[in-house]
Amino acid sequence: SVRRAFATSRYPIADIIVSVDEDAASRAATTEALAALDPSPVVIGHGGGDIYWARAFAELLQVALATDAEFIVHLNSDVVLTASPDPLIAAIDDDPTVGAVAATLDGDVRLTGYRRVRPWFPFFRSVPAGSAAWYLPASCVAIRCAALRSPGISLESLAAYRHGWADIELSCQLRESGYRLLTTTAPVGAVGHQRYFRRVHHFGRFGGSLLRYLRECPTAPCLADTRRFGRRVFGPLWPIAYRVYVPVAIQYVRFRWRRV
Repeated sequence: SVRRAFATSRYPIADIIVSVDEDAASRAATTEALAALDPSPVVIGHGGGDIYWARAFAELLQVALATDAEFIVHLNSDVVLTASPDPLIAAIDDDPTVGAVAATLDGDVRLTGYRRVRPWFPFFRSVPAGSAAWYLPASCVAIRCAALRSPGISLESLAAYRHGWADIELSCQLRESGYRLLTTTAPVGAVGHQRYFRRVHHFGRFGGSLLRYLRECPTAPCLADTRRFGRRVFGPLWPIAYRVYVPVAIQYVRFRWRRV
């Protein structure tokens, strides 16, 4: 879908960079399949299965910044582009004050950007498509390379996160560096995204342990990440961030009850 979407774009692809975290046999097969693409992507290979999204995101940005590209378009593996990405990139190209633009993505839940998180509201709230945002999800986002080279941007700090929140951290750093964050007016693609409080948590895959689930599940924010995120957005009120575990705790109680 990436090659089809960029086929008629006025912003040609310079490099494709893919992060793969699989065992040696699987990684070899994936790398061989990727090598058959044109253009052939740069593959960042890992084999421990414990890189998780935040570190992979930071590594991808670092490798992309080593090229001479003006813009980086980051896509998660569950995103399918269904339209030209030009509106995504043009919004940055046309306005030097814009640091990043998130694609509006359709799906079970329309994904855009988020309003500022407030202590009295438990979850992220989406902005209307085409609006400025306080935070941008990195599911499909275009980023100005010059913005990433600003003194206030630390890609190393993104890698300090484990399962998530790195895109929120980057959004904060971009805004603090004086850049605006926008979303596209029209959908650019589709994504398999669910609201956090409606997700099904598979505790059984982690031995029925809640703590192991929070430590190891790549889609569950671990305790250290949530603490770091809370301090970032709430300051001294950071323990409020632990409210994200309320839906998880409710499901865990039901899980244990069914096993009794």
